[in-house]
Amino acid sequence: MLKAEILLKRSVSLDLLKQLPEPKNFWKYFLVLTETPRPSHDLDLVRNVLLGLAEKLECQADVDEAGNVRYRKKATPGMENAPKVVLQGHMDMVTTANSDKNIDFHKDPIDVIIDGDKMSADRTTLGADNGVAISAALAYLEEIYDGKIKEHGLIECLFTADEETTMAGAEFLAPYPYLEGDILLNLDSEEEYAICVGCAGGSENDFEFELEKSNGNNENLTNFKISLTGLTGGHSGIEIHCGRGNANKLIIKMLNFVYSEVPFYVVSVKGGDAPNVIPREAYAEVAVENADLFKEKLAEAFDKIKQLYEHVEYKIEDNKKVSLMNLDIEQIDSDDEPLSKESTEKLLNIINIFYQGVITKNQDMIKTSTNLSNILVDSVSSTLKLHSFTRSSSQLELDFYQKELECFAKSFNGTCSPPLCAFPGWDFKESEALEILKEAHLEVMNREAKIYSVHAGLECGLIQGVYPEMTCLSIGPTIEGAHSHQETLFISSVPRFYNFLRTFLTKIYSK
Repeated sequence: MLKAEILLKRSVSLDLLKQLPEPKNFWKYFLVLTETPRPSHDLDLVRNVLLGLAEKLECQADVDEAGNVRYRKKATPGMENAPKVVLQGHMDMVTTANSDKNIDFHKDPIDVIIDGDKMSADRTTLGADNGVAISAALAYLEEIYDGKIKEHGLIECLFTADEETTMAGAEFLAPYPYLEGDILLNLDSEEEYAICVGCAGGSENDFEFELEKSNGNNENLTNFKISLTGLTGGHSGIEIHCGRGNANKLIIKMLNFVYSEVPFYVVSVKGGDAPNVIPREAYAEVAVENADLFKEKLAEAFDKIKQLYEHVEYKIEDNKKVSLMNLDIEQIDSDDEPLSKESTEKLLNIINIFYQGVITKNQDMIKTSTNLSNILVDSVSSTLKLHSFTRSSSQLELDFYQKELECFAKSFNGTCSPPLCAFPGWDFKESEALEILKEAHLEVMNREAKIYSVHAGLECGLIQGVYPEMTCLSIGPTIEGAHSHQETLFISSVPRFYNFLRTFLTKIYSK
């Protein structure tokens, strides 16, 4: 056994490990990952940690040109003809934090919080997406190392790079013989008692719209900085159907409500975070003539927004619903030139009209959706920049919606990029491995597994593009609020998930 006292650097991590149930090896490696910065596109630290652990666990390890890490553990004697399995997950995590949290995700550890059955982080993402995959794979390999698992076929672990942004690790994965596996078990699902057999594809878009400054007399104007914060946010695929507020949309919706009664000039707007996150915070600076009336009307608009979203953007205090949303209006001194009246109206119209949420459904399943992830006009630029992320289980719908986005941009004399960071969906295929996985689930969970496709991007489609004969399936423990500061890993689901994984491998290797 690799001792936690050697692997973990923080005393707080050792204290947390004592509070956690079996499998201790899983939690040990999970806490190692919370101590190791791993934002997308800056994975050298976690890559080096994994290469060091491979040596300790007596696995052959290699890094391909895309930055992926692959472990290989040879089959035990007599098991050379057993099915070859790849355990797969991604190294990077979404790095989202509250504005009041001081953290450098490139240097600092994640501050883990345990509250009953819930593990989360202090005002940041936790990294359970997808730290659970690496932790489960390492825990299984340690059981082999310790002699607890005496027979197994060839097993590989694939830890991919930059899944949360470009999926470049999966897209540019080295071809055979980098992987020799027949079956890839992706460990990036977030729903217990279920087996994922397919996912949506998607692509992103950049938009630009030229605006004009006022170039007028601004001496009698009062400037306000407006901050909309506290929204729930979340995963822009899995949770897009929940109807949560998009801060980029809501701050403009409020300003548009006010504009009809109290004209103003926009100086700047900024909102959003990663493309795959529903925006939780947005900011605007405006210049107004009637300061008191503007504040009054904006407060009225905020009250209406809270009413519109009281069913999703709330918490319970003293047995009452209390809105999560916060609006701050701060009068500031500013010499920045505001936009003209025409450009202010153009900006309000563009963002107001831009669609957010579910576009089409197939019965109860989401088919196509889009997320307005970023808005920006700084105080120097005269260009409105938007970024969106569209997902669909239908490539045809993605193609048609791209044309709609191009028409939208053109209608405001703007530009829309070609699809960016595009990735294919993953189509369901029957397989013997799925039947064995269903058997293992029934044995461990004492119930039949839900079989489903997810409205999110898993790497299986891209991996199958490089390894078309490989069977792909996906499982995971229960995670809620992925991609947000409310990301929560349910502790009790982890032993069941790990036992499910272990039972499947025992069954598949006995074939």
